[in-house]
Amino acid sequence: MNSNQKREYQNQWERLQEIEDVVALKPRIINFLDDIDKHCGGYVEDRQKIILFVNAHFKELYKKQIAFLTSEIERSSRYRPPYAAIQKLRDVLDAWSTSIPLVNHLSVPVQVQLEEQGRNAAHQRKHSCSNQDNRRFPLMGVRDQDGIGWCYAFTAADLLSYKTGQLISAVDVANAYNDESMRGAFKSLFGYKEADIEGGWIEDALEAANKRGLCLEQDLPSSDVAFTEYLSLKQALKRLEEDQTKLEEAKKQHQEEEFQACEGPLFARMLPNLSISDITDILNRTPYFVLMDTLIEENCKGKRLEPIENLSITAKYKGLFSDTGSLIKEMDDQLNHNNIVGISYYANILDNRFALELEGPHASSVVGRRWVENRQSCEYLVRNSWGANCTYDFSCDRGYVWVPEDFLSRTLEGITYVQ
Repeated sequence: MNSNQKREYQNQWERLQEIEDVVALKPRIINFLDDIDKHCGGYVEDRQKIILFVNAHFKELYKKQIAFLTSEIERSSRYRPPYAAIQKLRDVLDAWSTSIPLVNHLSVPVQVQLEEQGRNAAHQRKHSCSNQDNRRFPLMGVRDQDGIGWCYAFTAADLLSYKTGQLISAVDVANAYNDESMRGAFKSLFGYKEADIEGGWIEDALEAANKRGLCLEQDLPSSDVAFTEYLSLKQALKRLEEDQTKLEEAKKQHQEEEFQACEGPLFARMLPNLSISDITDILNRTPYFVLMDTLIEENCKGKRLEPIENLSITAKYKGLFSDTGSLIKEMDDQLNHNNIVGISYYANILDNRFALELEGPHASSVVGRRWVENRQSCEYLVRNSWGANCTYDFSCDRGYVWVPEDFLSRTLEGITYVQ
């Protein structure tokens, strides 16, 4: 085995240690060892010792997952029969039972009792979980924020779009929020680029965007699908800001026409209301820390919707005065009145419903609700901003994800809506 192979196996081993799901972990470790066997002429010294080391190394993870699934069965039974969590617990126990002896502390009588409790809870919930689908123009196809951390802006833009009946640009919402908040000073004091300023609050973005008037998606595209498959929104924004330096270099080389020919397609996609000469003029005369602000303002000039008068924004978060149950109840009320709701939550649950730890603060819009009889489950339709692909651990339709209430209640942190 050469040094490159050793380095690759070390990288593989490190990735294996990051896997939380012990059901998926064991076969991957066996494949890992088999692969090493092949490169070592069919023999790995002390293979059994390696397996014993692996078992010891992951025993704590195994115990942690057992404890988590036991508590998850109990929690899920407050909403519906916890069949999925019980099956997951059985899978975990079966996967490693021959290697790591461990007792399942959830007895059969307790499981039966929790299943009955879940059936009773589902029976009561069914009456208040009427089918509701609030998808309507202009919020039909989902958008794709791609690699930029502006989920809050995409959610705020969804709420404003639903309110106005016109698709609002998430880029404009993020730009308004960045300028209105203290983070706008980062650009002038520390040289931050617009695309580097990520994360925010839905309600503050709503206020900032509405205050200056709303630019439409058709005038300032914000979804990655508006660009090329090789250039994400974040890359496009950064490239636009870097064009100021590129133009200076082009002028020195007397290659301004070549510069315009090269960057013209990007300009046309990102700033459709400005000509190449308009953009070149702005690049020439504008300080770098207000470049994006100036480009967006000039592009949207005369196109903005007037601020919505008396826009009512409600934002509530889990804490002293609101628990998850009250947040979901208020979300139900808004859905019943044909409104949509922005949610703040941890997104890793979308990829792994039984994730041990909640990670990845995120924001999306809830636009519907349904009752699923065969699962005895009330489920919410989450309009995400990761494009139309469906690589989720839940039922999905072109980027819209159906998340059962028991899983949403675990990850939900706050709700925001406008009236």
